Parts: sequence; C-alpha cells; structure tokens
Amino acid sequence: MRAGLFVFVLCSRVFAQAPQPPAQPANIPDMTIVCEVNGKQITAGEVRAMIAGMPPQYMQIYMQDPAGTLQRLFFIKNLAEEGEKKGLDQISPNKEQLEFQRNSALATIAITDYSNNVSFTRLEEEKYYKDHADQFAQAKVRVIYVAFSSGKVKSDVKVRSEAEAQAKIDEVRKELVAGAEFAKVAKEVSEDKESAEKGGEWGVIKRSGEIPDKETVKAIFALKPGEVSQPVREPNGFYLFTVDSFSKQHFDDVANDIFNEMKAAQVRQHTDDVNKRSAVKVVNSDFFPRPQSGPPFSH
Repeated sequence: MRAGLFVFVLCSRVFAQAPQPPAQPANIPDMTIVCEVNGKQITAGEVRAMIAGMPPQYMQIYMQDPAGTLQRLFFIKNLAEEGEKKGLDQISPNKEQLEFQRNSALATIAITDYSNNVSFTRLEEEKYYKDHADQFAQAKVRVIYVAFSSGKVKSDVKVRSEAEAQAKIDEVRKELVAGAEFAKVAKEVSEDKESAEKGGEWGVIKRSGEIPDKETVKAIFALKPGEVSQPVREPNGFYLFTVDSFSKQHFDDVANDIFNEMKAAQVRQHTDDVNKRSAVKVVNSDFFPRPQSGPPFSH
C-alpha cells in the first residue's frame, strides 16, 4: 500500500470508537467454570480474556449467540495450534505473512494509543480559540427564497422556470438595495413560509455548523450587517441573505470541538513524521516491478 494511503487508513481508525467487551455479570468470579470444550472446563476469566480481543463484528455476534461465537473462536484456536505444531508459522511465506499481519495490527494499536494519550492545557485550547476566531463566528440571518421547477416533472399546475425565478430574485434584490425593508419584503415575497412569517428570520448560522452548502456559508459570512447578498442558487430555488448581526460562539460551547480538532491535527502531524521516517529512496530501479496503470490495490 502506498505510504500516504497507509497513513490515511491508520488515521481513519483513530477516531472510531474502540470496541468494548460485552458486559459480563460482575458477580461471576474469574475462576468460575462457565462452559466446557472437548471435555476441558473453561473459566469465566478465560472467556473474558478471549472476548476482550475480538473485533467489533464478533462482539455483536457474541451478544446474540455467545456459545456459537466461542465455538468459532475455539475452532480458529485449534486450527492455529495444529499449524504451530507443524511449524507452519516458521515457514516462508507464512512467517512473513504473519509478521505483516502482526505489524499492521500493532501499528493500528500504536496510533490509537497515541491518540488516546493526546492532551492539551486549557491555555492551549483558549489560544487555538483565539487564533481561529473566524472558525467560530456565527451570524443572525434573514432569508428570502424564490422557488423554481426543473421542468422534469410534468404537471398541469403552472410552475416558475429557473429563468423566471432568476428575474424575480434579481428584481427583489434591486428593491432591497434601493432601501426596501428586508423583513417586510420577506413576508410579502419569500416562499419559505416558516421564515417568511417571521420577516425572513432564519436563525443563527455557524460558520462551521450544520449547513453543508459551502456557497451558502460563503455568501453569508462575506456580508456586512445589513448588506444583501447576491442570489445564491440552490437546486430548487434562489436565496437572498442578509445578516442582522455577527457574534462569536462561546469558548465553553465549542471546547469539545476545539479539543477534537487540535487532537486530529496532532495525530496527523505524528503520522506525517513517521511517514517521513519511512520514506524509501530507490537506488536500483531494475530490482523493482515496473509501475502499472491504475491503482496498485483494490479496496
């Protein structure tokens, strides 16, 4: 796997919730016999140890079918022991494949451990908050919406075309720029009924908030209070925005976001550093396979 892709795969796992062993009754001591396998008695402690290392998909199956899941684990264990007795783990390429699997698993554990131990002082988090003030900006917004139809859906009802909607929204904007009151025009014209009834009030929009459309966010935060945006086209209509006021989210409200962003940046830096130490300089290209078109690995 290419180095950059390998780092990405590792990083993508860091913030996934670590699998937790299924809850076990606390009143069952570890030395209690809880099942038998091929005549051998198995204790609660041994079962707990086995399930502690299971991947998430096995955890889910275990909760539905504990005995069946344990049987699968013992099946794997018994076959592995047969392989060890024959020395299969010491024969190439088995030995190298097992080493690769071990290194891959341990690398993921190492980066997860690094991530779990990242910490910052409040002063460091407050400095990030101060240095990234724009990121935590929020705006109290009003909107006017004029809808149009793509024309793909046939209907006997007369619907506005995109060109007609464009002409209408341009005319509305001219009125606003000339001094018309945004709230009054919104009540009369806007086809977003919920906001129109409130004079176009659209609520408080955060720069890094829930609106996925970057053009909308960009248009809003490019405004000065009271200024009217250019029409913003969406799939089914045009929007005009104005901002009543700007403010900044309180530090305590975004503290978790700040920590997560700082943590992600530090983990990325760490993996970048490790990746640099892992860089390969080819000194004899004749030894290596010739590059082929297309990605070297499928996913």
